[in-house]
Amino acid sequence: MFPRRTKLRIIGLSYNKISTLPSDIFSDMPFLEQVFLAGNMMAVLPEETFQPVMSQLKILTVRGNPIKCDCSIAWVLQERVVKGNCYAPKAIRDKPFSQLTRRDIRC
Repeated sequence: MFPRRTKLRIIGLSYNKISTLPSDIFSDMPFLEQVFLAGNMMAVLPEETFQPVMSQLKILTVRGNPIKCDCSIAWVLQERVVKGNCYAPKAIRDKPFSQLTRRDIRC
């Protein structure tokens, strides 16, 4: 999708009706610092998709997506650069990731 070894620092893909991302979309992006994916249709945030760039990201924004907060997003609890909120389950709808606990996501 992007050129290999790109020097991109910021990727803005907000409000594009994106429901999934290719698992390798962020591979080979050593300079990437900011990713904006707000207002899309993403229900899951696969750790393996974001793992290649998490150590260098300063912000990953996924607000306004219908994200299901279950065990699959447990990795987000350790990554304070991820800004977003839960859509499901209903008991924690609209709860910011920064306030989630392991009890909330029921692993």
